[in-house]
Amino acid sequence: MDLSEEESAPLVIRDRGGSQRSSSSTGPSLQVHLYFLPTTKEATTIHILCGQISAENVCIQVGKKCGILPVYQSLFGLASDDLSFWYPPSHMFKTEENLIVHFRVRFFFGNWFGEGPRASYRYSLTRGRVTPVLDYSVIEYLFAQLRSDFIASEAGVSPPLSAQEECLGLAVLDMWRMAKERHQSVKDLCKTVSYKSCLPKSHRHEIQKRNRLDRYRIRNTLKRFLKNLGNCSVDECSLKLRYLIELAGIEPSLGSETYRVNVSSSHSKSAFSLVRVTGGTGIQTSGSCPPDGALWQTFCDFKDIIDISIKRACHEQAPQDSRMVTVTRNDDRCLEAKFQSLKEALSFVSLVDGYFRLTTDSSHYFCQDIAPPSLLEGIKNHCHGPITSEFAVNKLKKSGFKGGTFLLRKSPKNYDNFFLTVCVQTPLGLDYKDCLIIKNQQFSLPGVQKTFSSLRELTSHYQHNKLLLAEVPVKLGCCCPPRPQGTMFTSIHHCHLLSTEFTRMTQKMNVLSVS
Repeated sequence: MDLSEEESAPLVIRDRGGSQRSSSSTGPSLQVHLYFLPTTKEATTIHILCGQISAENVCIQVGKKCGILPVYQSLFGLASDDLSFWYPPSHMFKTEENLIVHFRVRFFFGNWFGEGPRASYRYSLTRGRVTPVLDYSVIEYLFAQLRSDFIASEAGVSPPLSAQEECLGLAVLDMWRMAKERHQSVKDLCKTVSYKSCLPKSHRHEIQKRNRLDRYRIRNTLKRFLKNLGNCSVDECSLKLRYLIELAGIEPSLGSETYRVNVSSSHSKSAFSLVRVTGGTGIQTSGSCPPDGALWQTFCDFKDIIDISIKRACHEQAPQDSRMVTVTRNDDRCLEAKFQSLKEALSFVSLVDGYFRLTTDSSHYFCQDIAPPSLLEGIKNHCHGPITSEFAVNKLKKSGFKGGTFLLRKSPKNYDNFFLTVCVQTPLGLDYKDCLIIKNQQFSLPGVQKTFSSLRELTSHYQHNKLLLAEVPVKLGCCCPPRPQGTMFTSIHHCHLLSTEFTRMTQKMNVLSVS
């Protein structure tokens, strides 16, 4: 046998330094790292040159480039260059700061892929019909993000050496996917890509320390496994989905965020030094730090929160930048935690705030300073989020509808479009019509020359002037605004059902267990 074969395949690792740039820039700019761009299927960095821009608008600009629909945009956020904190949606960037940020999926929900006793799903009007939390474009981006975290051992994704067998299974899935994407045979792929390039650095180093015979055996075992799997009929999306499922099994804390804090002992019965937030369990606290093995106690789920406040810490020995965050439950019990810096406190509060909107109330915010600018603008204009026509009609029917009643909503597919959904009185009875509104610096209707500076101005105009909808003249009447505790398609829930699409995928992937 040729033991030198194991050493001959290159160790291909794509780091951030080799990412493509979408535009050249000689002056200062905000640099946004993307883990996946659909047009190139690679990581890239884009430069934003305008003077000031909010974090939310950066996410919208980048979301357009990545093919992320408005419905899923609220799952994303901007992380700092070292991934140590997140910028709230309201944060204003100045290009002269010349910062580097990372566009990442921030909000995770357990069992979003449809496996396990409690699956996550999006709110639906029809009982028994379940809509997946993510679509394919988000799955592609999430795969690229978590694969990067896995190989670089970043963002808390750092499997122990005891999980090496499972990590080798992920490497098999990764190489199989590469062969599919490149339209290569597994044999040809193994000539140019080493399986070690698909493993975390610590695992690569551990394997490299082994004798050559051990390394040869590992390599040949994986090659035989890949050769056998190569005959299976499976698409790239299913391979990426299985990769994410297996990674979630290796890293149970995947998608959680943990903060080191100082407890306010005067208001707390038990001391804790860690606060963790997850989509499935809400806010948890622990008194021990890893690697001692943290024992987590749940403080509350998101639906139980009634208030969050941020104040400057008043203790004499407290750093000037430290902040006290108070989370109040619906039974008036409070959690008080002191964060060492304002950016950490804002990172924590914006996380809880975002989960609350996704799970409990889509038009709510706890602190105006961190609220998404588009949410504040939507509330001001009585505009709903990116909901479908079906949801809009359902809300109009529940509002005691009559002719002229209307609902203003964002388009679920286009960031620059809005819709008026209007209840129209016809000779045959009440009907519902959608009217497109286009945003291009100002707001206008297709085929109408008149423009408006705001959505409120547009709706006010047509409350006094007739609007032609499908040859039916209509004067807008009462508006149906967003209401507290409102659920819509962007809301995430849990159930014991699986979506048909994801059930089909996961059943087909049962043959791919490679642990």
